[in-house]
Amino acid sequence: MLHRLFILAISTYSQILYSESFTSNSFTTSEEEWVLSGENLIYSDCGSVRLFGGNNAFGHRTSATKLFQLPPHHTVSITLEFWKIDTWDDEKFFIYLDQILGFQDIYGHGGTDICGKSSGEFVVQINIMQPHNFQSLFILMTSNLDQQPNDESWGIRNFKLYIYPCPSGCQICVSTDLREDCIIWNNIEKSLLSVDFNSFNFDGWTIDQGYKFTSYCLSIPMIGGYLLTGENSYMFKTINLSAHSQIIIQFRFIFLDSWNAKHAYLYIDNNVIWTETYDFNNRQIQDLCGWIYDDKPFNVQITMPHTGSSITLNFTTNLNQGLQNESFGIRDIQIFIACLFGSSFNQACGTICGNGVIEQYEECDDGNIYSFDGCFNCQYSCIEGCSNCIDGICFECSIGWSFGPNFNTCTPIANDEKYSIWEECDDLLNFEICKNGKFITPSNCLSYQFGICFKCQVNYELINNKCEAVCQNQAIVNDIECLDNNLYALDRCHQCAYDLDEGCRIQQNGVCIQCLDGWKFDMVTDICTPICGNHIIEGPEECDININTKSQFGCQQCYFDCQYECTDCQFGICHDCISGWKLKNQQCESICGDNQIQFIDECDDMNKIRFDGCYNCRNDCQRECSYCFKGVCLDCIYGWHLTAYFTCEFECGDSQIALISQEECDDSNDMQLDGCFGCKIECCRYCTQCIYGICYDCEYTFTLINQECNSVCGDGLVSAEYEQCDDMNRIPYDGCYNCNYQCRQFCKLCIQGVCYDQCEQGYYQVDNVCYPICGDGIIVEEEDCDDQNVDKSDGCFNCFFYCPDHCNVCAQGKCKVCEQGYELNKGLNECFTLCGNGLVSIEEECDDMNQQNGDGCSSLCTIETNYVCKNFLYSFTECIYIRYPKFEASLIRQDYSIQYVSLHFDQQVKILGNKNFSGQIQFNLVGVDFELYNITLMIVQEVQQYCTFVEYMVAIQINTTLLSHPILEVILKEQLYNENEAPLINQIDKVKLNLPKYIVDKKKQSAQVLKNVGTNIMKSIGGMGILMLLIGHSFGGIIEILQQQSYLKFINVVFPLNLFIYFESSNIITVQPLLDFFHFNSVVLNIMNTEFVESKEKFLFYEIDATQIFLSLGVIFMYIGCIFLIQKFISMQNLHYFYFGITVASYFVKVQNACFMIKRKCEKVGLIQFYITNCWDLLFMSFLQISSQSFTTIKSAGSIILGYLIIYACAIIISNYFFKDTKYTSLSRYNLKKLDLFLIFKKFLFVGILVLFQRNQQIQSILLAFVSNCSLIYLILFKSRENKVDYFNQIIMEASVFVFCSTIALYWDLMQESFDYDNQILLGWFHISMLLLVLVINLGLQLYTFLMKLRKTWIKKMQKPQNQSSDQQKDPIPQYQIKQIVEFKQ
Repeated sequence: MLHRLFILAISTYSQILYSESFTSNSFTTSEEEWVLSGENLIYSDCGSVRLFGGNNAFGHRTSATKLFQLPPHHTVSITLEFWKIDTWDDEKFFIYLDQILGFQDIYGHGGTDICGKSSGEFVVQINIMQPHNFQSLFILMTSNLDQQPNDESWGIRNFKLYIYPCPSGCQICVSTDLREDCIIWNNIEKSLLSVDFNSFNFDGWTIDQGYKFTSYCLSIPMIGGYLLTGENSYMFKTINLSAHSQIIIQFRFIFLDSWNAKHAYLYIDNNVIWTETYDFNNRQIQDLCGWIYDDKPFNVQITMPHTGSSITLNFTTNLNQGLQNESFGIRDIQIFIACLFGSSFNQACGTICGNGVIEQYEECDDGNIYSFDGCFNCQYSCIEGCSNCIDGICFECSIGWSFGPNFNTCTPIANDEKYSIWEECDDLLNFEICKNGKFITPSNCLSYQFGICFKCQVNYELINNKCEAVCQNQAIVNDIECLDNNLYALDRCHQCAYDLDEGCRIQQNGVCIQCLDGWKFDMVTDICTPICGNHIIEGPEECDININTKSQFGCQQCYFDCQYECTDCQFGICHDCISGWKLKNQQCESICGDNQIQFIDECDDMNKIRFDGCYNCRNDCQRECSYCFKGVCLDCIYGWHLTAYFTCEFECGDSQIALISQEECDDSNDMQLDGCFGCKIECCRYCTQCIYGICYDCEYTFTLINQECNSVCGDGLVSAEYEQCDDMNRIPYDGCYNCNYQCRQFCKLCIQGVCYDQCEQGYYQVDNVCYPICGDGIIVEEEDCDDQNVDKSDGCFNCFFYCPDHCNVCAQGKCKVCEQGYELNKGLNECFTLCGNGLVSIEEECDDMNQQNGDGCSSLCTIETNYVCKNFLYSFTECIYIRYPKFEASLIRQDYSIQYVSLHFDQQVKILGNKNFSGQIQFNLVGVDFELYNITLMIVQEVQQYCTFVEYMVAIQINTTLLSHPILEVILKEQLYNENEAPLINQIDKVKLNLPKYIVDKKKQSAQVLKNVGTNIMKSIGGMGILMLLIGHSFGGIIEILQQQSYLKFINVVFPLNLFIYFESSNIITVQPLLDFFHFNSVVLNIMNTEFVESKEKFLFYEIDATQIFLSLGVIFMYIGCIFLIQKFISMQNLHYFYFGITVASYFVKVQNACFMIKRKCEKVGLIQFYITNCWDLLFMSFLQISSQSFTTIKSAGSIILGYLIIYACAIIISNYFFKDTKYTSLSRYNLKKLDLFLIFKKFLFVGILVLFQRNQQIQSILLAFVSNCSLIYLILFKSRENKVDYFNQIIMEASVFVFCSTIALYWDLMQESFDYDNQILLGWFHISMLLLVLVINLGLQLYTFLMKLRKTWIKKMQKPQNQSSDQQKDPIPQYQIKQIVEFKQ
């Protein structure tokens, strides 16, 4: 076990530097084939350092990529220096390793100004380690900067790529593999691996339904790609494999452009093994090529069992848009198969087929790869021609083979006149060039193939695939009689000897002296010529017939001949004619209709119209002509008369019915209604359309029946002469029957179908009309039935027979046959839809001709979720997968009595039609009376007719208390759709609300009264403090109580409404109303050029601005101003006081004396006392500023520094108390002097916990209670107040804060279930009472102190003058001034 761990440790942590770039300061181009996109410059110098990119080089939409080809490894590590340059505004830098985000960080303003603008630069050392075992690695570095490089940019240098190699001999591994774990995998397929586009090729891959080209995406070569492969495209390859049981497949699939939730597939042997869904985004961070959307090179590794001898990989997708919108490509295909170990650890695959040694699972090993030799692929196989063998030994041969004399051999039968697989030829069929089934060398042939000679031996010439002797090349010259340089016979010389000429019987020295029969001797040429006309075709003759009949058979002088118009005559057969003639039955005929009169044409009017004077190029007359001569009519047919112009005309009234004329009859008169008028046969009366005595239409209200126009009763038309009425039915007693007026039966007084008698049983009378009573069980004449119910399924409804829906044949309310696609349930008398028949009925949403779920149309013929289906007319339904948009309602927050719910959608949606969608949203608070709550809809983004991200905000105020959480139900009454017309998956959503924080109006009014009481008490305390100041008494304790109570509302718990109302009274303690009146915040923001900085939690609720730390500057200025006013008041001339009287002058002198003492005290410890007095506000603003701001700008940095200075001042004051060398006469005196230290330290902790732990209400509440407890214990144990009134005031204040902080745990969110809101209201009353009690006690103590002070003053005035003189000696300067004033007055 230890040695395995040791080997694993070495293989895991031994890294190799594989590549490095940009390490020097002298490079000028993109090293190592890095590919840039969107760059302004390739490099820049930042100080003394050269960067790849850098200032004014890499900025908005710049990316640097490279595709590395790596040896077998399991991990990669990357180190580089990243330089952020100039004004980054919280923007990001990314490094992608293949499809994985390896690094991402946010950078803002600030840094050291090295190059570029004055905003500064950051230098960051980036280290990335990532598991990786693919043959190639794609690295992408980019950012989301939105400005040009001259405003914000980035660069890198010292790029280094390390790999952690696989154990020795392993071709694939992971980080935990030992050598024996990975050595079994053998790489048998490597294709599409090259990183050089020039050497990248298809490697046997085939593209179907796409463009068969390679492409590249930045630095990534691939097959297919942008504008090449997409919708309906396939990429496939078949690979032969050796024996195996398991495979590993690695590939890289590149998604390009706007894939909207489409799928990529890998089929292995026609089975889907891998699928991946990819949804585009337009962040343009990984926009590598193609359109503007991000592209993704996706690495995949699949391990699966497989035993086949070959494997077929087929990549495809379900894309449905054009190649310019979405496409894909592939590369980096590798297949590994597992092989077994041999006996040695160093042997990768112990079994090697073909080494001649039988090992492990081999049946045989003959040391070769030849088949049909008894052993193939280390497995027994039959020899060639064997049909039955065992362990490679043949026992029976196939047909066409004979079992040889030598055992285990099959000999082919070569002369059976049949071709076998092994035979090249057959000895009998190819006897000249075949022997024993193999081709042999043809006679006199030098080179041949498959029995065909290509080159003959010397003295032979290749003629008709044979080698013939050539005589002129013979060595014996005396044997040559003649030379004609050819091998043709019957040309006087053949084979170098004299030969007969054609048609010659006897020759002498090559000259014919006698001809054959049928030939005649030509004395001029000494040759025989055939005799033409002897009916024997000889020699060059094409034909031979009697000379008198040659023209009839197309034979002229024993050679074929055609007519003159023929241009292509072959063997007497014409194949083409001259212009104006056409070929018909191998003869040329003139073309009729070409406006040319040729040969036998008489005319040509270029048409096929009869009786227009010319027809088929022959003269023609009118149709009525019986004898036509050359276009002139000489006689007419019956009933027609020949005129002087040789035309035929008919005459009505001549007692002759002219043939083929408009005459139908001819009675030689003009009388109407006698059967014939105007030579037209007349029809019946009321006929409006009569042809040949047949009526085809009648006048209005009449109907044509059997060639007669009759009045039809029941057609709804009243014929005045024949009908009184027509109600289109034959129902008796309905006012009209048989088109005559008729009242009900037994009616005594009937006037025009209206009966004026009383109604009978089964009827009721309304306005003198009897109407049947449906449902009384009595079937009257107007009713078909009466079953006393309204059930439609029983065949009777509303007292008439009722057929069910979709019924095709119905009798008396009972369905017999349903419409197509429906089945009849006779028991229920209903037609049910037949799901799965491919016909979509009204009750069906779809019908895809099956009852399977999961294909878009369910077994119940309803559209399944996330499918969009199209119903074709008279055909089945087609469904496609599209993810439905989802409507969601979620609770955002609760502001006491009002709760806010967000209505949003997970996709962009739109509405069909121009409708106000916000008016179609319905709200319902389940189980709560609608009068007890108010719901307000606020539109964030309204629905449009195009796809947008829609959002609404709902404010719910519940005006009652509830025992359980209310449920808000939101119903969308109008459907919405996404860009693919997919509807919402839900139109109803429910959200669980918090328990309403509601109190009745009386309690709310009580809380408001207590708030006013508290406000008045605080005002009274403030006024009392001013009076105490005027009489020379400090009012620091008053400010302490008011300030501490005002900060309790910032504790991060949700107070009950009554306590919340009460805390509004503390607003008068702050200076915020005064700041709002003078618009302090806006003035400061404008002066400092800063924005409003939002706080968090309770501070955000109360809209506390973190920038109010600048208020401390105003407080300091106010302090200095007060000192200045006191100085001015002291230096005023006292004579001015005398004008108000001696008493007023004496009072002002005392006030001046008190101000003088304050000035002396301020000069001594004034600044410290100022800090102690304003400690609450200064610490609060400091902590708030530190927790809310960041060093993004100079102004924000100044704000934070100011906050730290205030806290530092607090620390100095605390340390001053600790290290100040002061001697005290007693422990109580020491504790009294240390009280200010204690108060500052307590305020420091209280405010710090209040601000810094604002997001954790539990820890905040516990720590505040602990601080208050410690403060209370300190006051009780050490009694650090000389004045008992102040001591008692301090005790009740700390006790009230401790009780308050200890009990606010009952307001925590996790206590909502166990401590309901009613109990919280009661606890709120307790807290209000306690806090008011502290204020009342403080007010009473201050009033008591004030009265005691007045009492002492009154007693002093009543004392003796000598006492007054002694009092004046305590402060000689003011009293001396009074004396001067009195003397001046006298």
